[in-house]
Amino acid sequence: MAITGGEPLVQADFLRSLLPALKAKKHNVYLETNSTMPEELDGLVPFIDHVAADIKLSTSTGEPDRFEANLDFLRRCEVPDVFTKIVVTENTDEEEFLRGVRVAKDSGRDATVVIQPVTGRRGEVGVGGAVLLNLQKSALAICPDVRVIPRVQHFLMLA
Repeated sequence: MAITGGEPLVQADFLRSLLPALKAKKHNVYLETNSTMPEELDGLVPFIDHVAADIKLSTSTGEPDRFEANLDFLRRCEVPDVFTKIVVTENTDEEEFLRGVRVAKDSGRDATVVIQPVTGRRGEVGVGGAVLLNLQKSALAICPDVRVIPRVQHFLMLA
């Protein structure tokens, strides 16, 4: 069962009711989050199997960085399977990107980092392959498991 859309942890009280019922029916629970609400994990962790934790970069979003909240979230997120996802655009600053990778590394877990290039409505990738491979190479010097995975729902005609 995937819990996603907007920011699911905004509805943490509802999730504290829902997730135990899902686990009682033997569902695996996958949470996709922006990883900025660490305190909302209280009471939820035992019922979550997988977490996709976004680390959003200010050079990609235009918003302030949230590295401290991301790090706190990842340290509290003691679930069996956690990976971080960093969306990159043509505006992504490599140093800021590497700070995000270090957040994943500093969380104390064997972090898998997914680099996800932003895509347009028709699935076109706005970041060149050479740039993506360079970011991956730089990130691999920090974390041992770094993958480049584009959003595939456009290619599969699901979005």
